[in-house]
Amino acid sequence: MASDDARSRILEAAGKVFAERGFKDTTVREICRKAGVNLVGVNYYS
Repeated sequence: MASDDARSRILEAAGKVFAERGFKDTTVREICRKAGVNLVGVNYYS
């Protein structure tokens, strides 16, 4: 499913951004950009 793929990309991107920037300095916008997911739609996949 496309939603499973998007969810996986979000989780993978989040792990990478958290590792690079730390939890406090990570934004949802950055995670979405790296995952290639629409910022508005991120709540749908979480």
